[in-house]
Amino acid sequence: MKIESTKKILYLTWDGLTDPLGNSQILSYLKGLSNNGYEIYIVSLEKPLRYKDGQDIIKNILVNSNIYWSHETYRGAIKGFSTVVNLFFFSRLAHKVFKRNNIQFGHARGYIPALVLHWLKRYHGVPFIFDMRGLWPDEKVEGGRWNLRNPIYLVTYKVFKFLEQVLLRSSDRIVVLTWRAKKIIEQWGNENNYSVRVDVIPCCADLDHFNFIKYGNEWKLRQRSNYNISESTKVLCYLGSLGSWYMLDEMLDFYKAFENYYHDSTFLFITQDDFKEIIYERALTKEINHNNIKVLSLQYIDVPKVASIADFAISFIRPTFSKQASSPTKIGELLGLGIPVFINSGVGDLDYIFDNYKCGVKVLNFTIPEYVSAIEKGNTFLSMPASDIANVANENFSLDTGIDIYKNIYDDIIK
Repeated sequence: MKIESTKKILYLTWDGLTDPLGNSQILSYLKGLSNNGYEIYIVSLEKPLRYKDGQDIIKNILVNSNIYWSHETYRGAIKGFSTVVNLFFFSRLAHKVFKRNNIQFGHARGYIPALVLHWLKRYHGVPFIFDMRGLWPDEKVEGGRWNLRNPIYLVTYKVFKFLEQVLLRSSDRIVVLTWRAKKIIEQWGNENNYSVRVDVIPCCADLDHFNFIKYGNEWKLRQRSNYNISESTKVLCYLGSLGSWYMLDEMLDFYKAFENYYHDSTFLFITQDDFKEIIYERALTKEINHNNIKVLSLQYIDVPKVASIADFAISFIRPTFSKQASSPTKIGELLGLGIPVFINSGVGDLDYIFDNYKCGVKVLNFTIPEYVSAIEKGNTFLSMPASDIANVANENFSLDTGIDIYKNIYDDIIK
């Protein structure tokens, strides 16, 4: 049964609801907000194959909700102009949805949706939230997507750095993922003589879904048996995508040290990306036993069922300037399952969390001696109750807390 509501929100996302993070990092929040009396109109950009495979799942999730979904198809075939072409169709649809409904304010997930809402505010007076999700232009450069030695990318970078300041000035509220990002944005405001109101909401985890209580010892034994992993085998797990930011070679080097420490071990990769052959090829060059590597592609609903068999997890991300604004979703999910995590320094607020809570081990550099030291420290977590680690997730990555903060922001704008 739908909730009657006059609080209508236009939510724009350049990421698709059928993308891997669509359910965990978009719908999980919006379902909670819709239960609090908000009527939400989503406009998303969907990749054709993912939409074909995942549309029914998303539509079933939205049944009897207060959420209405419109989408544009991602057009990636026009080299060099795909962003401009996609922006045209995306903004046209967003304007149609805005005109058909009595929208009271907008919520932009990312820079390009924020541009669309900036235009709507300029011409129609619609207030909006700029949900940054990161320092996007700098991520493009540091991630190797925009080579500044190419004049086209140099101009593109300068244009988006200019637009970044326009959007920060224009938006009514700003949401970032980390306290370090908040400090950066506030410093930019001070340097450029404008005030900003910044809220911090990390990438929260659905801790009902990633809940260690659901997966006891009997469950883990059955799951291990399904994948030919013995009870005594020490399992190191990597969860998530494996793009240019994620340090596969360094994680395999770490596993090499892990394999030497725990002679009976498995490195389990859970990823939707087609990286299976690359993982095996890289492992072979490092003389890692092929049989000790397992690569699985799972639907979101099945991820905790399998990840729960791990004794440890690992997440190495390149520590650059832009990564100060990153909050890896996988950390909250893994901690919610009671799994200690090996991380590296310099990513988001993880240094503070791992320095102040007992939930894993932080490596300070990418050397074998540092890996061995971290593995020895990690060994102490085998006797720690899973509930202690899960409590860290509840305190730092709770979806309910994230929804409450968004609700307060929404309520302030409505007022």
